[in-house]
Amino acid sequence: MFPQKFDATQIKSTFTDTQGRLLAIELSIEETEYFIINVYAPTKDHAEDQRDFIIKLHSCLNEHPHERTIIGGDFNICLHPEIDKKGGTKEKQSQNAKQIIELCEQNNLTDAWRVLNPEINRFTRRENTRGGIVQTRIDFWIISECLLNVTAKTDIQIGCKSDHSVISIDLQIHNTNKRGRGFWKFNATLLRNREYINKVKVCIANNIEQYKNFPNKGLVWDVVKCEIRGLTISFSTHLTRTRNQQEKDLATELEDLEKQLDNNSDSNLNDRYKSLKQEFESIQAEKAKGAILRSRAKWTEEGEKNTKFFLDAEKRNYESKYIKMLHTNTSTLQDPKDILEEERRFYKDLYTEPTHRQEYNEDEIAHDFLSNLFLQVLLGRH
Repeated sequence: MFPQKFDATQIKSTFTDTQGRLLAIELSIEETEYFIINVYAPTKDHAEDQRDFIIKLHSCLNEHPHERTIIGGDFNICLHPEIDKKGGTKEKQSQNAKQIIELCEQNNLTDAWRVLNPEINRFTRRENTRGGIVQTRIDFWIISECLLNVTAKTDIQIGCKSDHSVISIDLQIHNTNKRGRGFWKFNATLLRNREYINKVKVCIANNIEQYKNFPNKGLVWDVVKCEIRGLTISFSTHLTRTRNQQEKDLATELEDLEKQLDNNSDSNLNDRYKSLKQEFESIQAEKAKGAILRSRAKWTEEGEKNTKFFLDAEKRNYESKYIKMLHTNTSTLQDPKDILEEERRFYKDLYTEPTHRQEYNEDEIAHDFLSNLFLQVLLGRH
């Protein structure tokens, strides 16, 4: 289940419920934290117990929020009977199945096998009944969506001395790639910064004066945009560093004030604490706004989700775009360096002008076009 060189000291904590239906472990692998849960849910003829189990699983996830969560085992619930059941009487999706799906949506989890095998019918349990054999897929892996990019394989295999099949999942977590600089995107909040606006105005005026006699105005416009981009990146970097340092200083001072207030309930200290905390929360709110935009969250309500939620969403968006495997005409690439090199080569070839191109005479092209042009003409009155 774990890498060959796995160290037991990497286990941070473990958790189990009193009935032994949940067994959870928090651990770190290559400096990345994971939360793994093994489940054994009550059978469908104990619907109340199933509901209590789902509530308990939900609580477990809320108490141990992790960006990378792996849940696997016997859920004893058929999530989508129309594709995950064969034989027996037809069933509608149960309320408990809907609760599991809702739990997945709330925690950014997904059924790994179904995502990787959207149109394949496979089952994990078989039961012989009077009406024939009934097959269902009630054992599955539910994992964080960001882990799909490192999921090499998930499979259903023959089980021994059980009416259930074995489910397996293979995660290539040792090949994680470091995040690059990515694409630069303009921060629209700068348009409310008076200092930035003034700098841009000066930049535009200086470039117009410098290139006023340059005949190609289109090129001048491109130069102006390039200058504004450089100014914006420099200004944004300075602004971020200043804000981060201010946030760090405020946190240090607030911590010191809290220690003082523990032993001294002076009103002046309390007023100072409230003022600084309001300033600190204002910086946090601005960070949250940026994270919300970058995470492309569809909706937010003030106070409903904290900054960490959107920062995690931003990370998930990055990981969902990360290319783990690339198929070319001749091979399949998995090494990050090879993938990047192939991407560079592809776009270089795409945008490189051919060395041997046919020379065209513009006058001849225009003449041919106009000669073959058919125009409908309105007839004059007689």
